[in-house]
Amino acid sequence: MVANVGKSAAMERIRDELGISSVFMRTSTARERAYHKWPTSKTWIADLIKAPMKGRMATWSTGNDEITGLSSTGGRWTEK
Repeated sequence: MVANVGKSAAMERIRDELGISSVFMRTSTARERAYHKWPTSKTWIADLIKAPMKGRMATWSTGNDEITGLSSTGGRWTEK
């Protein structure tokens, strides 16, 4: 490690030296570009832009719980 800093700081320094942008910056830039470029498109992408995800913490299991009527508490599946 460089100068007693964390691994992520060292990786950030290497990315800066090599001129490599992080995946987060690339996706953030692409998302922002899409929001401005595609909202009037007549495809499904416009629908996604108009109705963004409400909770990024929701997963496939959240919807599955609603369908099956089961919930996971502490690693055990129980009836709701």
